[in-house]
Amino acid sequence: MYTSFETEIASQFASFFLNDPIYPFVIALYNKMEEGHICLDINDIEQFNTLETSQYVSFQNSDVKPFIIHNKKLYLYKYFIYESHILSFIQTQHQQTDLIQQRIDQLQQLTIDSDLYDSFSDLTPTSTLIDWQFIALIKSFVQGFSIITGGPGTGKTTTIAKLLTLLFQENSNLRIALTAPTGKAAIRMKEALLANKNYEKIKDLLPDPDSKTIHRLLGAIANEHLFKHNDKNKLNYDVVLVDEASMIDIPLMSKLIQALPTTTRLILLGDQNQLSAVGTGSMLKDLCDNVPNLTQISPLIAQLLQNKLAQNQINILVQKEQQSILQNAITQLQISRRFSEDSHIGQLSQAILNYTNPNLIENPLSSYFTPHKAKDFVHIDTAYQESYIDEFITYYEKYINEKDIQQALYHLNNTRILCGVKESEQGVYYLNYKIEMKLVQKGLIKKNTPFYDNRPIMITKNNPELKIYNGDIGIIRNNRVYFGTGAGEITELHPALLTEFETVYAMTIHKSQGSEFDHVLVILPQNTENKILNKQLLYTGVTRAKKKIVIQTSVNVLKQTLNTEVSRISGIPNRLKLL
Repeated sequence: MYTSFETEIASQFASFFLNDPIYPFVIALYNKMEEGHICLDINDIEQFNTLETSQYVSFQNSDVKPFIIHNKKLYLYKYFIYESHILSFIQTQHQQTDLIQQRIDQLQQLTIDSDLYDSFSDLTPTSTLIDWQFIALIKSFVQGFSIITGGPGTGKTTTIAKLLTLLFQENSNLRIALTAPTGKAAIRMKEALLANKNYEKIKDLLPDPDSKTIHRLLGAIANEHLFKHNDKNKLNYDVVLVDEASMIDIPLMSKLIQALPTTTRLILLGDQNQLSAVGTGSMLKDLCDNVPNLTQISPLIAQLLQNKLAQNQINILVQKEQQSILQNAITQLQISRRFSEDSHIGQLSQAILNYTNPNLIENPLSSYFTPHKAKDFVHIDTAYQESYIDEFITYYEKYINEKDIQQALYHLNNTRILCGVKESEQGVYYLNYKIEMKLVQKGLIKKNTPFYDNRPIMITKNNPELKIYNGDIGIIRNNRVYFGTGAGEITELHPALLTEFETVYAMTIHKSQGSEFDHVLVILPQNTENKILNKQLLYTGVTRAKKKIVIQTSVNVLKQTLNTEVSRISGIPNRLKLL
């Protein structure tokens, strides 16, 4: 739902084209882009033929005007160019057959260590024993552009550690860049890699992996939308690994690929079922959806897997006809290590994704209206029990009572209350206030200053000068604020230097992307009029949890959420088919 302020901006923008046939379409396009769509589908609009006489509408790339129509979709011209950059990059990578063959030859000359294969020693005998991690490793070694997608705990970081081992085996002087859309996701990426057992083999070649935000990698220029690195000043890396790729919007992805040399491998990691970017587009989902069956492989990949995977597995997986330009570029990891087959959190997340039955009582989700406590804890609490708020406050007491700041940050980041909205009694603002008051009553904090001791804060805007970024979480103590860096180190600043931050006992589900917590309480608003709630939002919130998830919601709000799916309009699906 748009505020009057947003509607006013849309009207002001449209007023520049008041006496032109484009005028009635401008507000509709503006509103679609505010919702995250990259363009407006005009296929079903009867009056769209009138746009042929508009002086502001282009019908071909070379004719630069404010708007362009392509395949019966209306774009702002610059967003059409952003989308075109991405598609052109994919096509260029696909057509570099000599370079691909060179990498194939290099791969076939390497001796692949046994520990780069999945032993499946941690799985039950009934699991699907196909080594998708190794398949992803092969695809990403060969291709200049690849995607490794999968749900929580499916081994994306493990696959990357193995891939880096193989890449360094071929070239020990590789220049590697690790990056993510937010500071928090960048830190998580570094922490996960350092903690992965497979990192031991490459730690001497990559002793201090510096994971950066994409803005920092490209060299953001203060108060501008430009970057130091661009199509005229390329990045100097052989491999660029991007985590949490579902969060990347179309403009940022376009600017990243323009800054890459054509010989650089670009590898995207993410979960296409999570929320799309806050900005325009749903790039990762659009690209993954372009491959009809992510559980099959092409004859080329099958040939490279000969004598590496069991022949009967290869025979089952191989698909002779290529149905997508991205078939050899995308791998979906299938087996979750975080959630075992009898994990309630894992089963709940799959039940959310697979929800189709409008009768919630007949759906597997209904079983969680009663708490499930074996192994991990899941409860859909339709009564909004206050006891759960109080229980999560006891988790927060751990960081408040912990004297060591590093351990305090660890305890703080083990627990989070996630809200679907910012406003209302179930929103972020009220919940943060409510929790503060409860902690004051317990004598655990004194809210006597904006910089009160043990206030948990989250940065809401990048500040490259201070090396703190949107999503970074810290604790204020003794008139200082402390942030973890992801390498066991602490950044200490005076809080007066911070201009844009907020309290973070509770945060939106959107802001939680790229994070994991032991204990998660998801709170949805009680009214059914909120249009922000959808299946992807709930899935994202649930999959932040590792040990405990409680969802507070009414049955009607839950049904509405599960019956609403985000589907953003873009030209990528159809344009990919033509490549």
